[in-house]
Amino acid sequence: MHTAMLRHEVFRYPQTPTLEQETQIPVHHLYNAKRSRTCNRRAFRRFLASLEALHRDGVHSHTTVLVQCDGDSCFLCNKTSDDMIWLYYRKCSSQYLPFGTAPPKEEGGEEYAMRGIYLQVDSDGSRCKDEIPMCPACSSTLDEMQYDQLCPALWRAECARAERIMLRRWQRGNSWSCRSTIFPPRPEGVSLF
Repeated sequence: MHTAMLRHEVFRYPQTPTLEQETQIPVHHLYNAKRSRTCNRRAFRRFLASLEALHRDGVHSHTTVLVQCDGDSCFLCNKTSDDMIWLYYRKCSSQYLPFGTAPPKEEGGEEYAMRGIYLQVDSDGSRCKDEIPMCPACSSTLDEMQYDQLCPALWRAECARAERIMLRRWQRGNSWSCRSTIFPPRPEGVSLF
């Protein structure tokens, strides 16, 4: 049986991030090839619930689960193709996919503020240190979707993608890093962005 660690940092803007906890993931939350598919699915659901529990609910807070894109296969579906699309990766512009419970609709007009829990996919530097691969099929699916962050259908599709990425990583027994970002309350009428 393998072991895996969960590292959780908290970033209270504008202070530097601090380590909140570093714990071993319980065995009943890990993948076990000897268990049935149903039991492993339940274990994965428990694992996701424990990640969601790390999120600090607040008007201006979000939690990201960090994952490195670790190869030349599509970061969404894990397939390869002769005509892969390489998403240019810039500092602080990772690929973010929401998962978990949808955050409540923002009050006061800031509908696109980042809140809730997200999967953050970064480049591992395998190709020019700045690109994330995506197959043409996933790219065309994304292009067809309407980019309305409040659309329930889009949110469910993005969550499903995030869970597939996490399931592949979870089955390999990887350790995990998370960061909760909490912005201070702001004076009335002052925009955060």
